[in-house]
Amino acid sequence: MRIVRMLIATIALLLPTLVVPSLMGAAQVANCEAAITGPGIYRVEESFSYPTCGAAGTVIRSGISSSFGLLHIEKRANETNNHEFSDFAMDQWQAALNEPRTLEISPGYYLHDTVYFTPGAGEQRTMCVYVDTKPYEGQGQKGVITAFWVPAFVACPRNAD
Repeated sequence: MRIVRMLIATIALLLPTLVVPSLMGAAQVANCEAAITGPGIYRVEESFSYPTCGAAGTVIRSGISSSFGLLHIEKRANETNNHEFSDFAMDQWQAALNEPRTLEISPGYYLHDTVYFTPGAGEQRTMCVYVDTKPYEGQGQKGVITAFWVPAFVACPRNAD
C-alpha cells in the first residue's frame, strides 16, 4: 500500500511537467489572425475561446455544406447522427478546444478532442473538433471546419468528414 501511495505521489509530481509543455506548445503553435465576419459563407456564427490561438480565439463560420462550417455540420447531421450543433454539442466543442492535447494534422490544421457522457443515457463519447487557423480569403482564420462525436472513448480519425 505504501508503494502505491509513493507511486501516486510521484505521478502527481510529474504530471504538471508532462502537461505544461504541451500547453506551452499549443499556445505558441498557431499564428492566428482574428476572424473577420463577412457576408454569406464568411459570416461568423459563433466564437470560441481557443488557447492555441491565444486572444484571437476561433470561430465557426456559416461555411459551405460540402466542406466546412455550420452548414457542413448541419448537412452531415441530416446524413448521420453524430454531427450535432445543439448547445450541449457546442459546449463539448469548447471543452475539446480547451484540452491541452493538440494534434497538428498539417500546418495550421488542428484536431482537438474531449471525452464525455451523454446526459440521461450516460453513453460514452469522444467529441472531435477540427480547426483551420490559416488565413481564409482575407477574412482572418477559417475556424472550425467540422465537429462530430465517435462512440466510446476512442481516438478521433485524422481525416475529418
